[in-house]
Amino acid sequence: MTVRLSPDGTVLFENGAKELDAVRTAYLFDRFYAVNTARGGTGLGLSIERLFTEKMDGIIAAEYNEGKLKIIISF
Repeated sequence: MTVRLSPDGTVLFENGAKELDAVRTAYLFDRFYAVNTARGGTGLGLSIERLFTEKMDGIIAAEYNEGKLKIIISF
């Protein structure tokens, strides 16, 4: 996992995610969406993260490319 903080306040989290694809990535911030339900997740974590980020006037987005998921948060 890689975490980067840029001088403009953008935070980038990057990690391998073989079970994802570009289509599923579009739903990551939807409430109750879970990529792997066998792990017991509720699908609330990233939807709550989106709400917190937006309450602080930030933007959160996800990108998927070549087996890696990137979560970008900007304030």
